[in-house]
Amino acid sequence: FSCSYSSTYSYLITHHILREPYHPLHTRIARKHAERQKTGLWWHVTISLDSSKTKVVRTWLRRRLRDAFIAELEARHMTEDGGLSAGSGREDLPRIQELLQTGKSLSLKGSVKLHAQSPLVAAKFVDVRKETGQVIDALLKGL
Repeated sequence: FSCSYSSTYSYLITHHILREPYHPLHTRIARKHAERQKTGLWWHVTISLDSSKTKVVRTWLRRRLRDAFIAELEARHMTEDGGLSAGSGREDLPRIQELLQTGKSLSLKGSVKLHAQSPLVAAKFVDVRKETGQVIDALLKGL
């Protein structure tokens, strides 16, 4: 899979609609974007027809990547929106103590788009989790 990250809150799927004021859906998407709370981590999984011709396989790939990402967030004691779980037991780690002392937030921020590709069909779930874990670790280093 490939990963796109933006430190700002953006709809990585519909950004082309927001840039084009004459698009028929521009007003609706702009209103939806303005109303959404800009907290936590916005993330979603996309897939293209290149990965598989059948919808069943594409849906399975999307769900597989989404489940791996959620499992890796939970393994790091985080919620689905990138916040630190209450009572996670990680409050004693030096990096977290440092962030708390400086007054910074302990949640991931920004937008992430995970795009499933055809090699994901043959990959083992353990490998998919490992790669999504590397993405989360990279995001955590940016805190």
